[in-house]
Amino acid sequence: MDAKQKLDLQDTIDTMIREAQELFDAILPKSAGADRRAKVHRSKWSERHRLHVLLDVAKASAGILPNRIREPWLLAELSAIIDVVKIWKKEPNWREIEPSLVNSTDFSHVVATLMVAEHLRESGHKVELIPTRANASPDLRVQAIGGKQSWIQIECKQPKILSGKPFKLSSAEALKVVNQTMRKGKRQLGNKQPGMLAICTYNQAEPNLDVLRQAIVTRLGSTSRDELAGIIMFSLNNLVTMKPGELSFSPILRFEFMKNPAYFGPIEISDAARSDESLGTGHIIGTQVKEPLTEIVVDDFTLLQREVGKSILDAKSATSTKELESNTRVRAERLPSFKEHPVDRAVVVWEGSQYSRFFKGEGNLNYVCGNCGTCLAERVWKLSCSNIIVQCPTCGLYSEFPVVDPSSFAITQNIGIEPAIYRFANTVFVKRGICLIGVGRRFSRP
Repeated sequence: MDAKQKLDLQDTIDTMIREAQELFDAILPKSAGADRRAKVHRSKWSERHRLHVLLDVAKASAGILPNRIREPWLLAELSAIIDVVKIWKKEPNWREIEPSLVNSTDFSHVVATLMVAEHLRESGHKVELIPTRANASPDLRVQAIGGKQSWIQIECKQPKILSGKPFKLSSAEALKVVNQTMRKGKRQLGNKQPGMLAICTYNQAEPNLDVLRQAIVTRLGSTSRDELAGIIMFSLNNLVTMKPGELSFSPILRFEFMKNPAYFGPIEISDAARSDESLGTGHIIGTQVKEPLTEIVVDDFTLLQREVGKSILDAKSATSTKELESNTRVRAERLPSFKEHPVDRAVVVWEGSQYSRFFKGEGNLNYVCGNCGTCLAERVWKLSCSNIIVQCPTCGLYSEFPVVDPSSFAITQNIGIEPAIYRFANTVFVKRGICLIGVGRRFSRP
């Protein structure tokens, strides 16, 4: 390495240190005292303020050049943090976000949130940071593309165990991470609006990500939270390229979305993958709202099949849910049964040669006859059917689907079924977001 190459390398690291000091000029003095105490107590790097650790590594590398560079993966992390903070520091509410960077735990959380926000913004979404309030609140709001352009909330978590040097992650440790994320995130997201959780990792090897992915899918298969769209697994690694006189960093991003089979919100989440060199490699979320909500009223079986059929999952979508289905814990719920023939109600009876199911979907709930236990609706959601009566093909008694709170219909595509006898000869397949509602005569079309 000649003299010029040495100077270029030195200049790269010196510039990084200078930019960090300027960018965090309000943070460094306020957090320095706590970090000094952590050093005195010989705390591990993971227990200190991340910004001070990264700057210490950069200064140490600058002092021993050109012999070697200390912990180049930490230099890569500092470079990525500088880049993302430069962008989001221009946001109007940054003054409310910035004080959180003083706390060592909050610093890593905010940086992870910014990484997720920037990734979503680059993929075409409008993203808003939500400052910390007295009451629990999510970290981000993301506007969906298409349809009504509704907003979905995101709460980001960066577990300490997944934010440092890589190690071998066990299945038990991964499941513990996911359980803690879902428990803590529930408070921030609430249960009134669609939301997602993001588990953010840094510098983790592929085997660890595989274990974490499986833990997420397994845990989602057992939840009944219908407002939780799913969990994002966001991974940031950095490729460090060192040539004579040259030091460069390339972010490697992975953004994978695992759907919650119990989710029944208005925003349809796509987990289709694409690559974009400007964003790194990995999976990009493609969030879209379904078509504008409509109210459809039907009065015969053929029309019902046609309207529901417009929303049947295609083969590609069905294939993408196989892994979730295999891990979904489906529970059975008995419907109340009675003998009296219902009057002025939407009643479904079976007239096919061989009974299968009246309704079938990809949810996590089986509705069974309250008298004999025959399955009447398989793998549907609790909002799939409301105020509809079915006659059990086994025992002949009538069972009634529960009446759903009308406020829930504001977030679904609704198909009203007028009072009549509907004779099924085959199964009607229902999709997430479609609610079949038994309605009164006042809904009849003119």
